[in-house]
Amino acid sequence: MSGILLSLLGAVPTIPTDPYFNYNTLLLPGNGTNGAQNNTFLDSSANTFSITRNGDTTQGTFSPFSLASGYWSNYFDGSGDFFTLGTTFLNQITSSTATFTMEAWVFLSSYSSGSQPYYDRCILAKGKIYFSFGVDSNGKLFLYHYDGSPRTNASTNAVPLNQWVHVAAVVNGSGVISFYINGVANGTATWYGNSGSNQEARLGSTDDIGAGGNSDWLGYISNLRVTTTQVYTSAFTPPTAPLTAITGTIFLSCNSNRFVDQSVSGYTLTPAGTPSVQAFSPFLPTAAYSALTNGGSGYFDGSGDYLVTPSNAALQYGTGDYTYECWIYHTSISGQQTYFARSTAGNYNGVYFYKDTSNYVGVYYTTQIATSNVTITANQWYYLVATRLSGTLRIFINGVQVASVADTTNLTESVVTVGADANGSSAFSGFMCGARILKGVGYSSITVPTTPPTAITNTSLLLNFTNAGIIDNTAKNDLVTVGGAQISTAQSKFGGASMYFDGTGDWLTAPSGPITSLEGDFTVEGWVYLSSTAAAWPVFTVGDSSGASGIELYRATSNGKWRVYQSNTARIDSSTSTSTGSWVHLAVVRSSGSVKLYVDGVNEGSAWSTTQSFSGAVYVGAEFNSGSVTVSANGYIDDLRITKGIARYTANFTPPTAAFPLQ
Repeated sequence: MSGILLSLLGAVPTIPTDPYFNYNTLLLPGNGTNGAQNNTFLDSSANTFSITRNGDTTQGTFSPFSLASGYWSNYFDGSGDFFTLGTTFLNQITSSTATFTMEAWVFLSSYSSGSQPYYDRCILAKGKIYFSFGVDSNGKLFLYHYDGSPRTNASTNAVPLNQWVHVAAVVNGSGVISFYINGVANGTATWYGNSGSNQEARLGSTDDIGAGGNSDWLGYISNLRVTTTQVYTSAFTPPTAPLTAITGTIFLSCNSNRFVDQSVSGYTLTPAGTPSVQAFSPFLPTAAYSALTNGGSGYFDGSGDYLVTPSNAALQYGTGDYTYECWIYHTSISGQQTYFARSTAGNYNGVYFYKDTSNYVGVYYTTQIATSNVTITANQWYYLVATRLSGTLRIFINGVQVASVADTTNLTESVVTVGADANGSSAFSGFMCGARILKGVGYSSITVPTTPPTAITNTSLLLNFTNAGIIDNTAKNDLVTVGGAQISTAQSKFGGASMYFDGTGDWLTAPSGPITSLEGDFTVEGWVYLSSTAAAWPVFTVGDSSGASGIELYRATSNGKWRVYQSNTARIDSSTSTSTGSWVHLAVVRSSGSVKLYVDGVNEGSAWSTTQSFSGAVYVGAEFNSGSVTVSANGYIDDLRITKGIARYTANFTPPTAAFPLQ
């Protein structure tokens, strides 16, 4: 029965959903306008300026609004990534009669090799040996503490690897510790209190890794909450929505688009190493991606990527009020980096809103006229504003004023460069969202927005970066459309369009990051349609810069069979060959260390046994090997999906009969 008829009858048609959608790290439906790429940038202000792209600046769906509040996580690489939290943190729970609950969602990539609990994978810790909560070398959830004697306590069962798991340790005020894994009671122990008051606290490590092992967390932590109450008294169903600051909450973090404690305590998280905010969550989204709701971002790789407007009087401020604003997520924090620059056509001297070499945000005219009093770090979203109102220039970071100076400089420059200075130097490295300039409008206070910006009155320039033709519907990646890679309506499996590659240097790539890596179980699948078999036909590659430890799927020219390839070695060859002119479903699946290749739902070739992690950029329609693309696809790809942590198929199956759900 059609959706129209159902509506006429008063019924609401069911929208297909994916129970593992939150595990998807790439979803390319390939729908859209014929010929669309990711290279054309639109000014959404009333001026509709033509924007000139330089380098391979691209745009996509990763943004500070990718997920709702609470649906985020923090990633730790297992080697020096952590946050310091100060010496007063957790001082409320040192006594032997303390009542508290520590809980979080974790996605752990490996256990430690530690010989003592306080040397193992730590979620939270206090001092060198005084207190630690984490997962030990046997995979057990532990709550170690020291009250003059070391107190080693652990759960009955192990915390599973490479999947989202809810963990909790509850102390009841009478000296009893109860462990829970995914809501199941997992043993008890005795709580004696700890003598760690006024010791430095850390999230993601202890402050003494010593010779006993590696205490640094490896993987993701989401919705970490500490309360001074007994939240759970018996087995429970794990939360299906983000945790909130209930009564007694003294810490709530790893759940935002930036590093922040959302409890009343307001502890400052100071990063060490490169922990990062990730749009990866234990919770299913409440709606499909929408440009209006979730926005988008421009990706600038820090090497020749920037955008330029034409010269126009609408971009001249004179001595009046003005506002620059944008969200930024630095992937690298080194050197001077520019967000907006203004110049006169042909003249590289101008006005800059930028980050200096000391990581302070500032505004520069002929000299640095204003600079912030706080530094910024990489791998989290910041909302930045530079605004002049009635002769006072202010800078705001995340809604907090960090600089204020008198300023009535006559600004006559009429060209805006986004992502670099006026001559393309001091390039920005990372993601930028909601780049907006207001002429004649300034502010004395700022509220951090929760939705993408619109073209309000006096908007001179607005780049929302939502004009990408090939988008990731998980809102986790911005893809570069290389060469002529584009949307085509000539062929499609579902939706009336697909992604087209002409075989002469066309492919897609998403920058390397935790999201693109594959560890544990995974599924990479999609539909392909071959236009030519004259050369090898690559579907995807995930690998390191050398390609030596990457994994790829392609059709070999020698026998027409599909091949899973790794470390310059063929690991699986399909039993049958594929020719031109028809759609075929392909899936590469790893389950418990066994990798299988499915062609149209049939397991073909011998399984390959490996537990290796594959980390690097993702290439679609290209083989990336030894640091470069060696061959590209000639034909069409539709509905490409990567699922991290889930083996969707463990036996022969019927290929999908409809497009993958978008939520």
